Amino acid sequence: LGVFYRPPNSSREIEEQIGRQILEKCRSNRVVVMGDFNFPNIDWNLLSANGLDGADFVRCVQEGFLTQYVDRPTRGEAILDLVLGNEPGQVSNVSVGKHFGDSDHNSLTFTI
Repeated sequence: LGVFYRPPNSSREIEEQIGRQILEKCRSNRVVVMGDFNFPNIDWNLLSANGLDGADFVRCVQEGFLTQYVDRPTRGEAILDLVLGNEPGQVSNVSVGKHFGDSDHNSLTFTI
């Protein structure tokens, strides 16, 4: 189980580091990764990024055979908060709730 926070407008180097860390763990482990990744330009239905920001992360998801389970916006109209797993059916009952405390993101609940 891993948790990541990627600040908005992070460098490509940060995106690449996150991707490398995730892929390293995916090679020999059952993995669930969650967090605020701040990729508003990734279309999770098409698994594509509109522009360079997020393109490396999409490749990481594909190479790691990860499934992204959040299907509703978590901040405004964007899915910024993700739950990813590398084994089919590993994550279930994903629900996007109300804001948590003073956060401008919605809460997520799920079952592993």
